[in-house]
Amino acid sequence: MVEQPAIRTPQPEITDPMSRFLLFAAALWFAVSQPCAQTTGVPLVNDLRILLPPTYIPAGSGTTSCGPGTNQGFIPGAPFVVAYDVNAVGSTGAILLLDFFNPCSSPGFPFFPAQLPTCAGPVAGGTNLWYALGFTPVPVPVPGITGTTGITRWNFNVPLGPGTVWAQCVILDACSSLSFKFSQALGFSW
Repeated sequence: MVEQPAIRTPQPEITDPMSRFLLFAAALWFAVSQPCAQTTGVPLVNDLRILLPPTYIPAGSGTTSCGPGTNQGFIPGAPFVVAYDVNAVGSTGAILLLDFFNPCSSPGFPFFPAQLPTCAGPVAGGTNLWYALGFTPVPVPVPGITGTTGITRWNFNVPLGPGTVWAQCVILDACSSLSFKFSQALGFSW
């Protein structure tokens, strides 16, 4: 009896660099993601807050991206001014990312699965390298100047609606293993 060699079907080769990157990113995401892993805002470490009319009382502090308390809901009365601030003692700068097209994305995308508790804070653990906004279109980056107390603040005029925006902050921090970390993501509609 003569054995026949196995017939192999040729597989298409992925040569496009962007396709390779997306395949790698998807594999990495599935390998390290956890269903509830998202960035938690920790006061003095990576805490983003939003100040909305009519009271301008800070909201969203200590929440976890895409979790309860991160969507501030519909805010009537536009046009008005909205303010964001991030509290990160030891940061060297901060960039607020504004996403007008994608809602908060749970479980998000991990840039690195672990972060030292000394940089992440006791509540955030290893989750402050999780990105919760969309990749396309790219969010609008707004750099900010960090004060001596570790607070960076942004004020924006909100035009007539309707509209929705989600914000997440990239905090530049030499303590972090990648020299940056994220705040939690916060959103509202008008």
